[in-house]
Amino acid sequence: MNSTPQTESRHNSREIPALPGEYIAGLVDGEGCLALGYRRTRNVLGGRERLYYSWQPQLAIVMHKRDRPLLEAVRHTIECGTVYEHRSTVSLRVYAIADLAEKVVPFLRSFPLRSDHKTGRRRSQRNSRTSRFSWLP
Repeated sequence: MNSTPQTESRHNSREIPALPGEYIAGLVDGEGCLALGYRRTRNVLGGRERLYYSWQPQLAIVMHKRDRPLLEAVRHTIECGTVYEHRSTVSLRVYAIADLAEKVVPFLRSFPLRSDHKTGRRRSQRNSRTSRFSWLP
């Protein structure tokens, strides 16, 4: 994958405005997703190759690269994540479990998503609290 992280903004952090929570929730609802990815990692140690498998939760918002300043403002507002560019798209991704648990989930509980299809759960499953990441209320 030829995507490169771009953590430095062209703008000074004082110039990036904080966005309203409702606006960010709308971006996540329309352009983003909360996902659970399955990762395979290769590690060669002492001439032996080992494969490791793991699950990785993430928040991702993907847009056209002309909207990079908007994703930088989102990153500035939620105070976590990395902005990546890949071809004609730009994405904000949050992988760190601590950031997801301590910043993203409380934020989305304060400004809940509106569409059912983004949660990946049926309405009957909304009240179950079986996971450490009960993503949405």
